[in-house]
Amino acid sequence: MGHVENGILQGSPISPILAAFYTAELLEKFQHRATDETVPNPDRATDVHLIMSVDDRKIYVSSKSLEANMEKLKEAYKETEDLLRSAGLSPDYAKRELMHYTRRKNDGSPSITFDDRDSTQQVVKPESTVRWLGVYFDCKLRFQKPMAKMQSAA
Repeated sequence: MGHVENGILQGSPISPILAAFYTAELLEKFQHRATDETVPNPDRATDVHLIMSVDDRKIYVSSKSLEANMEKLKEAYKETEDLLRSAGLSPDYAKRELMHYTRRKNDGSPSITFDDRDSTQQVVKPESTVRWLGVYFDCKLRFQKPMAKMQSAA
């Protein structure tokens, strides 16, 4: 018997359907769970949340501590990677991005170090601007880059 190749071409109409099917468990894992607290505690990190659009994912958490956020993000990324792997998928390590949204000065913008599956350590440094679903976000959420792009286009 010959080698069997499978896969779907990028842009195929079935691609979003299959992506939703394969990643449904991932969304369920990070579905927001109601807590008993009636008022959120600003001194504690929020639950980790996941937003998805076909093959783009954004994992986020919020707290007063960048270090606490990064620990929660590392745990969430590991869980995400494990769930993807159990479905026969894998994340694209080169596409990982990190953004600390803060208006505080001198936060240091720490990097995150991940242990990849081949036991190599990958450092993801915070970006000054990231693009997600065609929208540019800056760390201060001032949207200067999209405004500059629209001005130059006009």
